[in-house]
Amino acid sequence: MNLRTKETHVVAMFLLPSLAGLLLLLSLYLFLYRRNTTASLWCLFAGALALRLWMTLLDPFLHEWDERFHALVAKNMVEYPWKPMLRTQPIFPYDFKAWCCNHVWLHKQPLFLWQMALSMKLFGADLWSMRFPSALMGALLIFPIYRIGTILHDSRTGFYAAFLSAGAFWQLDMISGQQSMDHNDMAFLFYVGLSLWAYLEWERQSDRDWKWVIWIGVFAGAAILCKWLTGLLVYSAWGINWLLGASGPRGRELGALLASVGVAVAFFLPWQLYTHHVFPEEAAYELAFATKHLHEVVENHSGNWDFYFNYFKHQYGPGSWLPAVVGLILCVFWANKPAYRNAMLVWIATVYIFFSFIAQTKLSGYVYPVASLVYVLFGLSVRGFERLLELGVAAGVRRIAIAGALIGGGQSRCKWIG
Repeated sequence: MNLRTKETHVVAMFLLPSLAGLLLLLSLYLFLYRRNTTASLWCLFAGALALRLWMTLLDPFLHEWDERFHALVAKNMVEYPWKPMLRTQPIFPYDFKAWCCNHVWLHKQPLFLWQMALSMKLFGADLWSMRFPSALMGALLIFPIYRIGTILHDSRTGFYAAFLSAGAFWQLDMISGQQSMDHNDMAFLFYVGLSLWAYLEWERQSDRDWKWVIWIGVFAGAAILCKWLTGLLVYSAWGINWLLGASGPRGRELGALLASVGVAVAFFLPWQLYTHHVFPEEAAYELAFATKHLHEVVENHSGNWDFYFNYFKHQYGPGSWLPAVVGLILCVFWANKPAYRNAMLVWIATVYIFFSFIAQTKLSGYVYPVASLVYVLFGLSVRGFERLLELGVAAGVRRIAIAGALIGGGQSRCKWIG
C-alpha cells in the first residue's frame, strides 16, 4: 500500500482507528468470554498496531521538538550510518556544541536513529516510514507487559495491563512526534521494558536458563544505546534481590549478574569507543553535557522534587494515581514471589527517587521508562476489582463490569491525546 498518495492516506485515516477499535473489542471478548488467551493477545497486538499506525499518519508534518532533528539525522544515516550528521555539508561556520545547528550529531545515542534510517531505506523517506519503528515497538510491548503481569500475579492481571497499555496516550503522542524526545523515548521505553521482562523470566525458572542472562544484557545494552545509563535499571532490582538472598544461591546469582552486565557493556561500549576515536571533540562534549543534567538545570528544564508526581496525571490520565496506589499495595501482598515484589518496587522507586531528588534537570520523559510497570499496577487494580466482584456478583455481570472498567479506563486516557 502506497501511503504517499493522498487517496490512500485519507482512506487509512478513516479505516485504521475503526479497525483498531474492532480488534481491541474482539480481544476483550476472546479473553473474557472465550478464554482464548493466545487469540486475544494477537488481536490485542493487531489492534494496538493499527492504532499506532494511525498515529503515524495523524500529523502530516515534522514536530518542532525534537522530531525534526531526529528525522533529519536518521535520513542522513541512510547513506552515512556510521557518521550521524544534522547537516551533511555545512556551508556556514557552526558551533559543534550546538546540537540544534551543528554538523556531526552525537546528542543522542544511535540505535533508535538506525532503526528509523533502516525503515526509511526499506519504505522510502517519508513521515510514515520514519515513525513506523516506534509504532511497531509500541505494539510489541503488549507481549512483555502481559508476561510481567502474568509472572507477578496471574494471566488476568497480565491481560488487563496489556489491554490498558494498548491505549497509552503518552506513548501514542511519542509515536506521532508530538512529545519531545519522541522516538528516542519510545525506543528507550521498549528496550527497558524488555530487559525488565527478561529478568522476571530468569527469576521465574527454578533451573535458571542462562539464555535470559544474555537477553537481559542485550536489552539493557540496547536501552543504553538509545539514551544512556538509565538503561541499567534492571540491575538495581537484581542487585537488591542478591543482597537479600531472594534469588537463590548467591554465588550463582552474582556470576549471572556480572555476566549479564558484561553482555550489556559489550553491546553499548564499541560505539562509545568509536565516537571518541573518530569524533573526539564532539564525543567528549556530549558526554560532559549528559553528566551536567545530574548536577545542573540544563536548558531551563527545572522543577521541584514533586515535578514527576504532579506530572503523573498528564502521562496516565486524570485520577490515575488511585489505581496506581491500589496496584502498589496489591503488589506487596499478591506477588507470587518476594523477588517479583522486590523487583517491581525497586524499579519504580529507583526511577522516581533518582530523578526527583538527585537529577537537577527535570524532563517529563525521564520517568516514563517504567510505564510498562505502571500499567501492570493498573492491571493489578482491575484484578482486585474483579476479586471483589467474585464475592457475590454473577459471572455474566462481572464480565460486563470488567469490560466496562477496561474500556472506560482506556477512554479516560485516550481523551488526553494532544
